[in-house]
Amino acid sequence: MLTEFARSKLAVRNDLVESSEDLSAGRETCYRIVNTELVATEEMREATTSQRHTRSQSFDEQFVDYDLDQRADVVPKEFEAAKFKYLLPDSIQTRSCAACVNGMIKCSRCAGDGRIDCSTCRGSGERPRSEVGENCRSCSGRGTHICDYCTGGLVQCGRCDGDGNVTAYTYLEQTYTPQSETKYITTLDEELLEHAAGRLLRTESALPGESAVKRKIETYEIEATRLNYAVDGEEYQLILVEDEFKYKSYPAVKWKAALPYVAVGVTLLVLVIVVVYAWFL
Repeated sequence: MLTEFARSKLAVRNDLVESSEDLSAGRETCYRIVNTELVATEEMREATTSQRHTRSQSFDEQFVDYDLDQRADVVPKEFEAAKFKYLLPDSIQTRSCAACVNGMIKCSRCAGDGRIDCSTCRGSGERPRSEVGENCRSCSGRGTHICDYCTGGLVQCGRCDGDGNVTAYTYLEQTYTPQSETKYITTLDEELLEHAAGRLLRTESALPGESAVKRKIETYEIEATRLNYAVDGEEYQLILVEDEFKYKSYPAVKWKAALPYVAVGVTLLVLVIVVVYAWFL
């Protein structure tokens, strides 16, 4: 096992097998227990929409998912995030739009003035780079143009689509969020087992906690081969899980000892480059 690990890891010291001392080895069966709950939270919200939207099709189809009396029947089948809106009965009403006056608001481009500065003379009214103060030809000396984005400084309100009124309604927003807690039954370092898929042994339903609507407990079996070894008095643990080596640390290459060899290699490479360069001159 240590020989295969040394071959697969470039940064491990070359004499790992020869310099190591086996402390213990064996097969271990580990268990991962995943406790998952689907937690529900609720929040009352108010919203508005334009009258045009509510006239175009069914209100329920556009803005909410269900009526409030259907809430008990709507629970996600799986343990996955979900969000639903429930319309409160008799909450739909017509209100004056708070964002505008009679369906119109100030133009953001001209700030309600109805005119914008001339882009040619930048509002001066004079022809650019003129020495005698000629009028700008683009704006005829006025320095401004009529804003083509609005009418008299006003544009249609986007919130009510120019109607002046909006449809207001109240709904309950219910959010489902899965929350999981994982525990291990093992003598190995749990961090080394986190990414192992394992084999699902069983899934059990359990009584959910407060604010949760359902709960499940999954038990996974993970087979691992363990090797504890020591090098130069330092102890290490290596495990093989699902054909992949896992470790927290290992005896790395002693770079100081390898520096002379690296220096020789770099020197030879430089000499080769110099010779080739001189050859082609």
